[in-house]
Amino acid sequence: MSMNKKAFNFFVNNQLSKTGIPTKWKDACLDDFEFNIRKKLGTDPLFLFGEPGVGKTHYLASLIRFIVENSIENKTKKIIKFIPIPVLLYQLRCSYGEGAEEKEYDIISRYTNLDWLFLDDFGADRPSDWVRSSLYLIVDELYRNEKKLCISSNISLNQIAKLYDDRLASRITEMCKISKFQGQDRRKN
Repeated sequence: MSMNKKAFNFFVNNQLSKTGIPTKWKDACLDDFEFNIRKKLGTDPLFLFGEPGVGKTHYLASLIRFIVENSIENKTKKIIKFIPIPVLLYQLRCSYGEGAEEKEYDIISRYTNLDWLFLDDFGADRPSDWVRSSLYLIVDELYRNEKKLCISSNISLNQIAKLYDDRLASRITEMCKISKFQGQDRRKN
């Protein structure tokens, strides 16, 4: 017997709240996008890049909802996390001080011991050696353990290779479908 719509929505919203998806996009769904965009991008791991405000984060949030709904319908549990890169780096920085609540290893484990990781605003930071190393460590751990990765960025994969690391860009290329996301700035409309 399938669950009723009210119960289903309760379970979906409960799971979404655990992903870290921002409130702004909690109701995002793939139907918010034109059919040709949904067909082009699909529901596989993605690296979306493009100008600010065109809907990259909105699409990732829609994809999270799609995965959550399918996992509930199919009775499969998926562990999904969404985090903006600046927040992830801030969490890692906070782990270094004496008396830190969490250690770096625990934070990295939180974002690599899962089924899907959604990284938002890749490239919004200054790519210092520490940033390069930290992001490579996370992406490489996901890569080695065949986890799913989705990324939004204002910069292209070629720019990531130049600014961060060729090895990082290479792993992203193998893990994700690469797509330039174009359109009007939704924030201005």
